[in-house]
Amino acid sequence: MRKKILFIFVLVLTIHHSFFAQNDLLKELHKIDDIKSDSIAINRLETISNKGNLTTKQQLEVNLRLLMRLYFSQQFEKAFSIGNIGLTLAKRNHLDSMEGAFNKHLGNTYYYMDVRKKAEEYFRVAYTIAHSHNLWQLEASCANNLGGVLTDFKKFEEAEFYLQRSISIMKDHSRNDANLYLSYRVLGALYMETKQLDKAENVFKELIEKLNYLKDTNLICSNLIYYSTLLKKKGDTVNAVIMSEKALNLLRKKNNFHALISGLRTHAANLAAAKRFNEAYTLDSEAFTLMKKSYNDDIEKQISETEVKYKTAQIQLEKENVEIQTKKERLFFISSTLFLFIILISVFLIYSQRKNNKHRIAFQKQRLESLIEGEEKEKSRIAKDLHDGIVQDLTAIKLKMEGLDPGNTSLHKIIHEIDDAAKEIRDIAHQMMPVSLREYGLASSLEDLLQKTLVIRNIKFDFELVNIETRLPEKIEICLYRVTQELLNNVMKHSKASFVSLVVSKHQDSVSLILEDNGTGFNFNDVKKGIGMTSLSSRLEIVKGELKFETSPGAGTMVIIKIPLNIQ
Repeated sequence: MRKKILFIFVLVLTIHHSFFAQNDLLKELHKIDDIKSDSIAINRLETISNKGNLTTKQQLEVNLRLLMRLYFSQQFEKAFSIGNIGLTLAKRNHLDSMEGAFNKHLGNTYYYMDVRKKAEEYFRVAYTIAHSHNLWQLEASCANNLGGVLTDFKKFEEAEFYLQRSISIMKDHSRNDANLYLSYRVLGALYMETKQLDKAENVFKELIEKLNYLKDTNLICSNLIYYSTLLKKKGDTVNAVIMSEKALNLLRKKNNFHALISGLRTHAANLAAAKRFNEAYTLDSEAFTLMKKSYNDDIEKQISETEVKYKTAQIQLEKENVEIQTKKERLFFISSTLFLFIILISVFLIYSQRKNNKHRIAFQKQRLESLIEGEEKEKSRIAKDLHDGIVQDLTAIKLKMEGLDPGNTSLHKIIHEIDDAAKEIRDIAHQMMPVSLREYGLASSLEDLLQKTLVIRNIKFDFELVNIETRLPEKIEICLYRVTQELLNNVMKHSKASFVSLVVSKHQDSVSLILEDNGTGFNFNDVKKGIGMTSLSSRLEIVKGELKFETSPGAGTMVIIKIPLNIQ
């Protein structure tokens, strides 16, 4: 009898401890949910996960939050790793709600990466699981996501079905929260896209009234922006300006840099449509200034982070060097008595020094690669924003102003200045990352580069692409384009050539580029340490490429570049 009582007592204590441990974890996870910084939240979640004393359900809860934070911060490779581990664990333990949730958030990860076809596949799997197991909240969320991605694909009829399904589920369960209004907002955008403007207006009007009670500033601003665009399409430019001005005033109070830029551009477009061109130009200029500041801030942040990493590694290296020096001093004392130890210590020191040199070289290469890749990504992002945003807005303003008083000389001067500004921004965007390289590949981009660089200077050229039928790895294409850009700059500045030949060939395990001109040539030893040569060498080092010059004064120049195809 006493044994039974003792057993029951121990069992109660175990259940009691388990219950409070579960509650403590949930409280900790809720606290992490309130953290705004993704990096801090990720560190806290990883600390919890690494303790290793979690149940399967607890581990899945942690992994699901970790997955969301990772794709929010664009750490996509790590997000896929965590997401697939969680999905496998959920399937193995037949946890349907978790399996559906991981499918949904893996779909979100692909959507953030702009791989929308894969995102749609995961959303459909998650929706099917939620629908078959009556998981109404997950079903409504997945239906909303499917409606959004199908709208992007212009599958409007199917998109409307899923959006209406999401709204219906939320209404059936009396949920008037942000998810419901988000579905309404996407539905309104769909109606705009399909030119059902009256339906869209009814949706946006209803939303404005409801969102005022909800007090969700982000949704209010988003809805006002879409509604103002709709009003502009219907020709009601006065109310369009009023709506976008309300949104802009709210955005100026929020700490959301990119949303403010979007609000400025929308309001500027509405002002231009209302023929308030001076105000529109002022706001477009403000948006452009903010975009430049954003670009500079991002670059400074990357440089600062790189410097911190470099200094940390340098400190670690100094510590290692101190430790090595200490070992050397101790071993020298011992070696005075034992000749054999001298030989062994010498070998050890040589090995250590080589190893340290390898580490140092690897670190410098990694730092250089990070800087160049970061630069290319930022160039691509800013170039797209400049070309698709500011240039289009300036062109629209110019076209509208040309239809005004033709005898107004001041107006003509402003139109000329706008035209110059648009051309300058377009040239900057093309230099940062040409559209042809991203969309049409290496052949078109190099042909376009040769045309724009040489033809206007009356330099003839011949361009040949050999055995390249498919796209090369992105890193190699960017390197070949940037190297060609640098070499052509050298031709124009120094060679006085009248003809340039460019041949790009693909071999079994490598790709080669040969650029030859009939210019004045040069003494290679006089320029091999210049800034241009350093840039070429740095880019080729990242892809393990080889660079060779064949030139002499008065004999033209041939540049031969070879890059392996199996770079890691």
